[in-house]
Amino acid sequence: KKVDIVDVLQLPPLLREFDEVEKADLKRIEKCVKEENGDAAVVVEANTIEVVADVKVENMDVPKDVIVSGSGDTPMPDAIMSEEMALKQARAAILDERDKRQKIREESIAAFILKNQLRSTVASFEEDLVSQSVDNCLGSVERGLNLASSRCRTTSCYFCGLSDNGLGSPLVRTPTKEEWDELMPHFGRQRRVHLVADVGFHRSEEELLAKKGKKRDLVAVKVRLEGELFSCALDEDYDDIELAKAMRDGGMLEFLPRNPDGCQNELEFRARTGLPFLMGSLSAHECCAISAHNAQKERAIQQYKEDKSSAFEFSSGMTCGRTLSLGRDTSGRSYWKFNSNDKELFVCENRADKVWRCYNDPGVIASIIHSLNGDPIVSSLKIAYEDAAKLLPLNRWRSSVLKKQFENVRLDPNVSNKGKAKDEEEEEEDYPFEVGEAVLVESPCSQMLWDANVLAVSQVNGKVNGYRVHYKGWSTRFDEWVENARVVEPNENNVQVQDEMTEDQQKKKSLMEIPKCKFLQKLSAKAFIEAPNRARGNLCPPNFVEVATVTLGSSSGEETFQRLKAAMLMMEAALPAGSVDTGPRGDWRPEYSAAWRKTVIEASGPYTLMACAYYLEESIIPEWIDQHITHVLSSLPQRWKAIREASHASLALRISMLDMGLDYETVELKKPKSRR
Repeated sequence: KKVDIVDVLQLPPLLREFDEVEKADLKRIEKCVKEENGDAAVVVEANTIEVVADVKVENMDVPKDVIVSGSGDTPMPDAIMSEEMALKQARAAILDERDKRQKIREESIAAFILKNQLRSTVASFEEDLVSQSVDNCLGSVERGLNLASSRCRTTSCYFCGLSDNGLGSPLVRTPTKEEWDELMPHFGRQRRVHLVADVGFHRSEEELLAKKGKKRDLVAVKVRLEGELFSCALDEDYDDIELAKAMRDGGMLEFLPRNPDGCQNELEFRARTGLPFLMGSLSAHECCAISAHNAQKERAIQQYKEDKSSAFEFSSGMTCGRTLSLGRDTSGRSYWKFNSNDKELFVCENRADKVWRCYNDPGVIASIIHSLNGDPIVSSLKIAYEDAAKLLPLNRWRSSVLKKQFENVRLDPNVSNKGKAKDEEEEEEDYPFEVGEAVLVESPCSQMLWDANVLAVSQVNGKVNGYRVHYKGWSTRFDEWVENARVVEPNENNVQVQDEMTEDQQKKKSLMEIPKCKFLQKLSAKAFIEAPNRARGNLCPPNFVEVATVTLGSSSGEETFQRLKAAMLMMEAALPAGSVDTGPRGDWRPEYSAAWRKTVIEASGPYTLMACAYYLEESIIPEWIDQHITHVLSSLPQRWKAIREASHASLALRISMLDMGLDYETVELKKPKSRR
């Protein structure tokens, strides 16, 4: 048989066993090769070489510049495979290996599930040949791809709540919404974000032995430059259309296994092949992660279309003279600028009566922009009101607002506002408060003391005449300038007065009347709503009677649903201090709890209310729930199933069990810090 392609440089060792080839011809061929240019092709007649024995030449290194032509019955190629074709075949082999690795992991989980299902049946056999057959067909013993490197015992999917055994699919690492929004612009442009770093070089010999010979310790890293995520273009070998299609959205669906061993093995494979990959903080099945990715992509596309449409409509409307809104803030207020009064800002409140407010002072407009910090409307307001935008740096608008606020205030140089002489006032006056210091602010009606922090100090002729304060737990748009007479030190006596005034107000505004309903009257939370040291602090609870009241003609189901709302609000109002994390980063921080109460009040069906009940249950620290009740709650349907199939009966059962197991009496107070 004939050899189509032969490396002439390999001929001497290859033809030692060939008796039919003359040495003179061999030397002549070598001489021709050495005289020719390295880039030129060498043509060898096929009839000069005859193979007597079978020789495998598949794995030989064949130079790309050798072309062999021949005659006879065997067809000879005109030219060898191009470099581009060889590169495409290498890429295809890498992608096939990637798919094969994913399939092995899925089959390992499937084999485990199948053996569990057949365990009771196989137990009746004298010899277990079924499990061995399943392992031979589906199982794998390769490290990094076997069951031990694919299964996650204590982790469940973030989206569906099932484990890897529950769905028969291994768990992968998927990004959160914030991570997805940051990564998608880079992956969408075919850029690499994650890199692989080997951090195992610093380990000692003992640690390496403990690792059972595993010397590498790989981690995925991201690079940031001045806070911005850095990315680089893919390698040239992976920059083609076919690979872009295989990567699916630039690699946003190239997930890594959640299992640590499987993740290490996959990182090593990605580092070796150069394929991009995605890391995330959440755990999910691949099908759930893909569905979440597609949903977020559709949302991003729809948002982009809406933004483009709004921008086009706004520019077209301004061109033809039509006045359009500058936009809306997160509270629903709309902002307007009319051509007749281009220096004035008009704000329409999101209420039924459509109250309009007008602001014409640049300092006041700047203060409004400052209070909307982080809101999307801020950029439009800065463009529309350039004079106000110039006052934002270094908070220069504060002096303008302060002058306008106290322009009519005239202090008697000899007598204070309480009729005391100037010398007596100086003796009793304390040192002024500093910026950032915690204070108590008296309400205008002198019936409450509010916790606040000093943002700025106003002075006239070296004397303090006002403070700008921020009320703790309230939005920045409620920041205001107050007279120094209303600001007091939060000492022990003043704090006690504050608590007494708060209790008096709560009794006067008693909104805690419990509706006359057997279900609500039997709740344990009823006895602790007015108790001190509740997690809600000084915040007044909602009006339970108003929440539970229904309109005339409502059905019994609607009446029951409103009572369930009131029951959940009662439980939240009675939560003891320490039972939930109300810190700045806690699960029950003030903004989260306010959003939860709003969601409960506005809920339109059992689906939403069941989701709120689960969030409340998961936010409560386990030590405040009785162990027996915890066991009963765990026997109820899982979260995804309970929310999807929520009903009035299932909702009432979960609320009753949670109320029964909650320890409303135990209170854990944080120790107060001493004043500096």
